[in-house]
Amino acid sequence: MKREHKLKILALILTMTLWYFIVWGKPVEKTIEIPIEYFPLRRNYLVEINPANAQIKVLGTRSSFRNFNQDSLKFVLDISKYSSGVYQIRLPIEKLNLPSEVKVKEITPSFVTVVVKKIITKEFPVEVVFEEDISSIRKGKIIVVPSYVKVRGTLDGIYNLNFITTEPVSFYKLVEKKEIEVNLIIPPEVIEIKPERIKLIFKESKKGGKK
Repeated sequence: MKREHKLKILALILTMTLWYFIVWGKPVEKTIEIPIEYFPLRRNYLVEINPANAQIKVLGTRSSFRNFNQDSLKFVLDISKYSSGVYQIRLPIEKLNLPSEVKVKEITPSFVTVVVKKIITKEFPVEVVFEEDISSIRKGKIIVVPSYVKVRGTLDGIYNLNFITTEPVSFYKLVEKKEIEVNLIIPPEVIEIKPERIKLIFKESKKGGKK
């Protein structure tokens, strides 16, 4: 009985070992999505990458996939030598930190579009937009503080700008309160406006004159 018992245990061990090599040693295919980043973070430049992620199809064993953190994988592009323009840059698949037993079968896409834009800062006048047509309304003096604002954006983006407009404001509300704050509308091509709010001051016209 003891001999039969030992043989059963040995058979069980051999079965489990065989199962392990079949299940965990058999090559499997897997698709991983990897984010695309860049360095260095260049001051006064805007960088756009399209697409923002890539997919790689890899081949490895189940055990090999357990040996590394897939969430830590990322493509990092060196853009230090690129000035303003549009570029096609190859993804550095050889720099991915993959286990040696994991092989890359396919990468989609292998090249990405990188757009580098120069950012500038320029001052523009503020144009007040009223809800009403004030051309026929008796009005006094409207003071805009500040009358110019600093606009930060790409060179192409703000090239055709002439002024920055306010959100629509009620002229009658301004006359009643004499002083109100108004938000500025940020155009899509603009990154930042300073300040984002301006002050409107209404001063009534003096009636009559000197005798």
